[in-house]
Amino acid sequence: MSKTVGDALKISAPLSVGNIEQRRPEWAPGARNNLAALQELADGFNREAATIRGDQDLTQSGRFKRTETVARGALAKLAAFEAANVQPLRERVAGLEGSVLKRAVPVRPADAGERLAYELRLVEIRAELRALDPLARAIVYLGTTAPMVIDAIETAPPSLVLPTTPGALPSLAPFVDPERVAAAQLARVREANPDAARELEDLQMLADTYAAAAATMRTEILTEVPGARDTSMKLAEAAAK
Repeated sequence: MSKTVGDALKISAPLSVGNIEQRRPEWAPGARNNLAALQELADGFNREAATIRGDQDLTQSGRFKRTETVARGALAKLAAFEAANVQPLRERVAGLEGSVLKRAVPVRPADAGERLAYELRLVEIRAELRALDPLARAIVYLGTTAPMVIDAIETAPPSLVLPTTPGALPSLAPFVDPERVAAAQLARVREANPDAARELEDLQMLADTYAAAAATMRTEILTEVPGARDTSMKLAEAAAK
């Protein structure tokens, strides 16, 4: 049996909705409706494409062009779905992430003199840690509970990395892998404010669910109708602006 657009969603949608229902029951009906709308988009594309393939009044070239038109329309609808469902969630995640992660940042002294002494100590800590290789610094970072050490690492400027290849230019590298920092900050938030951390994770999960479903369907359409790839690229460029 040949594959059709939307086959992957038929398998993944019930699993995705089930996962959402376990974590956020109140979100499940909306997620089910949104994924059903994507499936309807796929089914509509398949029906139109099948009708075109069976139209004996069209030449082979005519069928190709008509199918490309249908594919471009489906891709535009996919882009609209992402704009309506993925982008707002990404924006909510970014906003919540900013406010939530602020709670994970160590509080510095308010007094000017104490603040100066504190920041000088941060410089000393960074100098000591800069003598370590990046993996060792990450181990220290992930293992410490000292607020001043955490602050020193998270606010450190990038390190200068000398080239190993003759003629290459020096480069800058993060003091500690930013992904490790984000994960550690979220872990501290989860411990201090589990409800906020859970909301952040669940919003990210919902956005990822919609984004993955749309991306998979886009790939299915372009696999069947490669000639519509230019439209897909233009829509992606427009979304990025």
